[in-house]
Amino acid sequence: MILNNTIFRVIDKFLQDEQVYVDKLAVLEVQKFDLCAIKIPYYDLQSIFGFIEEIKNIHGTIFPQHLIRIYCIEDILRVFVMHAEKLRIYIKDEWKKSQVKFEGKKAILKRFYNTGIIKDLSLPEQKISDYLKFHEQIKSNYEHIKSSEIFQQSFQLFNNIYIQMQYVKQAAVIEKFQMPLFQNIHLVNLFYVSVDGGLAVRYKVFLMDNDVIFTSLGSSTKPPKAEMKIRTDTISLNASIRDEFSFEMYEHCDKGQKKTYMFVAENSYVRNEWMQIISKVCSGK
Repeated sequence: MILNNTIFRVIDKFLQDEQVYVDKLAVLEVQKFDLCAIKIPYYDLQSIFGFIEEIKNIHGTIFPQHLIRIYCIEDILRVFVMHAEKLRIYIKDEWKKSQVKFEGKKAILKRFYNTGIIKDLSLPEQKISDYLKFHEQIKSNYEHIKSSEIFQQSFQLFNNIYIQMQYVKQAAVIEKFQMPLFQNIHLVNLFYVSVDGGLAVRYKVFLMDNDVIFTSLGSSTKPPKAEMKIRTDTISLNASIRDEFSFEMYEHCDKGQKKTYMFVAENSYVRNEWMQIISKVCSGK
C-alpha cells in the first residue's frame, strides 16, 4: 500500500508538472511570433547580444527544438532589459564604426548638423528606431502587452538611448568634440550665461555625465562653439539668489581661484529644471 501511494504521488506530481508545461506551451502558442516576420532578423538579435540561449534557459531545457525561434514576447523583452549595458556598449561601438566614414570637421558638420536629425539616420540610429517600431508593433498586436511592466522597461530603454543619440548629435558639431554614448545626458534650453561679470551670451547647456558643456547658439550654416566645459566635481551653487529666473554657479579652479557663472533662464520652468539637475550633482546623489 505504501508503495502504491508513493507511485501515485509521483505520477500525480508528474501530471501536475506536465500540465504546467502544457499550459506554458498554450501561452506561447497565443503569443508566438517569428522575429523575421517583423523585420527584426533572428541573427541580428543574436549578434547583438550573443545571449539567445538565455531565453531558452529561462524555461530550463524542456523546449523542443522546433520552438527555439518562437518565444514568449516577455522573454525577448526581458533579455533586452537584462543586458541593457551590453546593448549600450554595442550601439556605442557601432556608432564609432559609422563615424569612420566622416572624417574632418566639415564632413561631420554636413553629416550631423545640416542634414538634420530625422532625415538621415546613421546605421545605429536606424537599428534603435527599428526596435522602437518593433515595440509599437507588438503593443498593437498583443493586448496584454500594454500593461506589461517588462514591456515598459524595454521600451523606455530603447527610447532613452534614441533620445541620447539626438543630444549627442547636437553636441557633435562642436569642434573636436568626441561622440561617445553617455550614460546620462540632459539638455536644458536656454540660458544667458555671464562669466565673472562679463557679457552674457545665449547658450544651450548640456550636462553629460561629469561634464557641463555650454554651447553658443549658431545659425543653420554656422555651428555652435563650445565656449566652456567644466567638470561637475568642481562646481557649487549659490542658493541665496532669489531672482525667479537666475542662479549662480561656481567653478573651483586651481590655486584656490574660482569662476562665477551667472545663469539667467528664459522662464522659471527652465531654471527649476536645471537647478534640480545641478543640485543633485552637487550633492552627490
